Amino acid sequence: MAEYGISLGEQVAVVCDSYASPEALQKFVQDVQAIIGAENQVSVENVNQLLYSSHKESSFDVVLSGLVPGSLTQHSAELLAEIARIVKPGGRVLLKEAVTTET
Repeated sequence: MAEYGISLGEQVAVVCDSYASPEALQKFVQDVQAIIGAENQVSVENVNQLLYSSHKESSFDVVLSGLVPGSLTQHSAELLAEIARIVKPGGRVLLKEAVTTET
């Protein structure tokens, strides 16, 4: 988790898809939670539901999307716009995009 630059006290959103196993998601969230501290809660959002969430503008210091092991997240323009809306000014967005090759 240190490679993501998350710090104690930050508000973090984890965006994942259904390809990541529940166990991988749980471990990822626990690892993030251990860094940000018990007084802060990690917000977990399914990639397909984020556009319909009720998060206020500039809600998160950090948004981690597609980083849960096993995730195959594809970030549409709409999804990226929503992530940009919910991250605080000066906040950080870390994305991992699944790349496919056509043969």
